[in-house]
Amino acid sequence: MQDYNEPKTIGLTSSTKEMLKRLKDDGYFHEMQDGYKFAVGLALSCNAIEKNMSNSGTMYGTGDMDQNNDIYETVKALRPIDCDEPVYKTVERLAEWGVKELYEQAQTGEIDFSKLLSAVEKSMKK
Repeated sequence: MQDYNEPKTIGLTSSTKEMLKRLKDDGYFHEMQDGYKFAVGLALSCNAIEKNMSNSGTMYGTGDMDQNNDIYETVKALRPIDCDEPVYKTVERLAEWGVKELYEQAQTGEIDFSKLLSAVEKSMKK
């Protein structure tokens, strides 16, 4: 169950939001929200997170982005127990890292989704 101290909106920094928009415009994702969610999952699977994130801009209401609280519950379960920031702030930092990683891959040619998913599958078997 979600904490009442959680932010009601989530987003990205302005430069990373532009990266996500470009990924959508280039056809990698049907909607920016799809890319945002994928970026969170990618960061979780890589055990990576944006360390020093400056202020994020509002992009989505948490109720719209995470209607069943699946993202909230997953991130809450997988992040360190002693983490004291709101879960959705952690989600933002995961998305920030994931979008940057996806954008970097797109800039070098093409995002190889099958390779990414294979790497995630391998990491799950460890």
